[in-house]
Amino acid sequence: MIFSLLVASLSFAACDPIEDREEMTGSITVDQIQATVTVEQIDGQNVNKVFFECKSPISCQWTNGVDTKAGASGEMFLLLSGENTITLKGLCADGSIVEKNFPINVDKIHYAIDPAYGLLFGSGEKVWKWAETDCLGNGGWRADQQGPEWWKLSPTDVEGQMATEGGNATMKFSLIGKKIEFSNGKSGVINFTTGDACFNGWYGTFTSTCGVLCGKAFNDCYISAGTMITKYQLVSLTEDRLVLGWCENETNAEWSGTGWWWVFEAQ
Repeated sequence: MIFSLLVASLSFAACDPIEDREEMTGSITVDQIQATVTVEQIDGQNVNKVFFECKSPISCQWTNGVDTKAGASGEMFLLLSGENTITLKGLCADGSIVEKNFPINVDKIHYAIDPAYGLLFGSGEKVWKWAETDCLGNGGWRADQQGPEWWKLSPTDVEGQMATEGGNATMKFSLIGKKIEFSNGKSGVINFTTGDACFNGWYGTFTSTCGVLCGKAFNDCYISAGTMITKYQLVSLTEDRLVLGWCENETNAEWSGTGWWWVFEAQ
């Protein structure tokens, strides 16, 4: 069984070689972990790639808060400039777990990452609020539709549909752990993929274990009215605007059913 964790000792120089890895018996303490994380440097600047290695007798998993990798050594890209953390969590032979975190500073994003990370999460956290007008509603489910077309709600109207989730309600997206937190306290985990939307020209797909603000089915369809929606089409995404869509027909075929749109703006 593999566990997640952060790196042990941060080093910018090669560590002394250890000839033989210890046999995996018993347990070790955090202070006994022999591990290094080295940040790649280009032109004297720390860039968004690290190399990690652990010589201690533990089963290792490493994470940057978003991606995880298992094994005694490897490499990993970082998604943010500035302060980052690599975590090493080790499973000892007796079943105990040790974990150690180390900060890493990234001066420059040299290796390309999916721009959706920055658009959704900003520099690590980003707050989304309802668009000022036509923020929720329905219309024909088709490729050229980018928002509500028939029944259109304002943020104030949304409050009448689901208390505490309209008006000035917000959602905070946090990159570490891919967390979502509503202003009313509801929280969950989000994820996204790009290039797999049901229509060409749309951005991808978006999932949330707690839905989004007022993210429910309004009519009985393949799910019952009032059911929380956890998977959406990522219709469009820019620095200051997020549009999500969902169709009452599970096939997502064009004009197969009524479409619904949720429109948010960056706060």
